[in-house]
Amino acid sequence: MTDMALDDLKTEFHSLIDEISNEKILEHFYAILNNLAKSEEVSKTLIKDIAPEASSEPVMH
Repeated sequence: MTDMALDDLKTEFHSLIDEISNEKILEHFYAILNNLAKSEEVSKTLIKDIAPEASSEPVMH
């Protein structure tokens, strides 16, 4: 995926979020994003601990 396509997706994603008016849905959504970010951090830490030479490589999503 090109950087331009990724930027377009991010813009569309944020536009959709801006249209959500239900506060509970937004709270759950942001909780999920927060958990995903924490999960990614834990994964990077585990990779670094298990295989330090692999931790310098970019992680694909």
